[in-house]
Amino acid sequence: MLSLSLILASAAYAHADTDALSNARAQAQAQETRLTLESQLVVIADRDIHTARIEQDTAQHQIERAKTTHDDKQLVYWSHRMESAHAEEADAFGRYETHVGQREDARKQFRVASADVRRIEAREARR
Repeated sequence: MLSLSLILASAAYAHADTDALSNARAQAQAQETRLTLESQLVVIADRDIHTARIEQDTAQHQIERAKTTHDDKQLVYWSHRMESAHAEEADAFGRYETHVGQREDARKQFRVASADVRRIEAREARR
């Protein structure tokens, strides 16, 4: 009877380790996915910053042209485009800062989750 209890306890312990390893792997996968997402959002925000700056440069050239040709309608249009491009740049920069921070947090969490997987795998390998 004692050996049956030991076998059942051993099986329950092994099952708990398998569950722990599965959970750790799932957590590592989730953090890797989050890291990938945040990295992509950083790239998108960076590109949006560059796009806004190109739009500002274009608007500035067109404003100068409109001033030279005394074209008030074009001056108003491109002045609005310049204002919009500045707002877009500010928005993109805010997103950039947010996602850089979230990416770094995701990277830390991924390292922790990966270390948990390796620790549990090493413990299981010693059995």
